[in-house]
Amino acid sequence: MKTASERFWSLVDVKDPDDCWPWKGGVNKRGYGMFTPAYKSVPAHRFAYKDKIGDVQPYALVCHVCDNKLCCNPLHMFIGTYYDNNHDRTLKGRTRNKYTGPLVKGGDCYKGTRTEGPDSICP
Repeated sequence: MKTASERFWSLVDVKDPDDCWPWKGGVNKRGYGMFTPAYKSVPAHRFAYKDKIGDVQPYALVCHVCDNKLCCNPLHMFIGTYYDNNHDRTLKGRTRNKYTGPLVKGGDCYKGTRTEGPDSICP
């Protein structure tokens, strides 16, 4: 009988260390790979990180440097908080809201964004 780790890695297209390693199994409605090692499903990238790098605190996020939701390459991940993940998204120009559309693109602040005070999103 295969271990959870063996089952998991059979569902990952492992490539060169610098490349994304796409998940080939099931995905959730948000597009993230999901894996069931025992009785509870976990995000595939979180399992990959724990399996190859080490334990992750329950409150911590496993964030993608590559921004590929299906990537399971542990070298493309970092441990962070919700703040870290949101900050990373903002710096990469992927922050949006329903009123203004893109707020930040490439680290440059657009006219109309908050640029001062505690709610500032600009450097």
